[in-house]
Amino acid sequence: MNTEVDPLHIRIHARDAATDVPLAELVVQLQSRVGRDFEVLAQARTGSDGIAVLDLDPAFWRQELMVCAAEHDGPAVPITRAMLNGSEDAVIKVTGTDHVDRELLGMLAEHLIATRRVRVDDVASDLASPEQDSIVRFLPAGARARLLADIDRALSQDNTESMGDAFILDPQALRDGGVQLVPVRDLPHQFDVTDELNFDPDLFIKPGLGWEKFPWALPDDQSYRDYLRSVFILFAHQQKLV
Repeated sequence: MNTEVDPLHIRIHARDAATDVPLAELVVQLQSRVGRDFEVLAQARTGSDGIAVLDLDPAFWRQELMVCAAEHDGPAVPITRAMLNGSEDAVIKVTGTDHVDRELLGMLAEHLIATRRVRVDDVASDLASPEQDSIVRFLPAGARARLLADIDRALSQDNTESMGDAFILDPQALRDGGVQLVPVRDLPHQFDVTDELNFDPDLFIKPGLGWEKFPWALPDDQSYRDYLRSVFILFAHQQKLV
């Protein structure tokens, strides 16, 4: 006779506290408190919808349980009987950290320069749900939440009703520790259509058409090289976690 008891399933929602958007690729943990110590009983990574399901051995259901985002100083969410029964979900609100490490900001800035995904809506989307090749996967939960909050605050201060795709995030300012949005309407025209095309071979080692207006833009070949380097670093880091 099978005497094994099925595990309990706890459904977790991870959301950014400032914008309430779901946070994907976030490690959430189920912990138990034993005196002053905490023991990690289970952990999982949230999906694109910010949801993860943690399995709990029924033997631990009487213990003081809580869920939280890994490596995040925010308050943990106590597990209730309703959560254990599956009639209620646990919601983790990830708050932004007070300070984002300058080295991490530099890595993100280099990634934006290499990929040229500097539109604010693209950056915010990547912070919420990082692509497989995104250096955002390096960022702790609190850093992602802080940048999302800073972008949201900067957008709300703009006098127009422009959406995120009407702004570009300045990588140079980000490298220096600040979130600075540049309205697309303030950018100079990309090029004069009356100009004659110049097929100078040297143009192939310069930034692509339209990007030369940005002081931070790199030549196409250098951007691609830097992108491959960031992907390699990300892959090596992920292999250490396996």
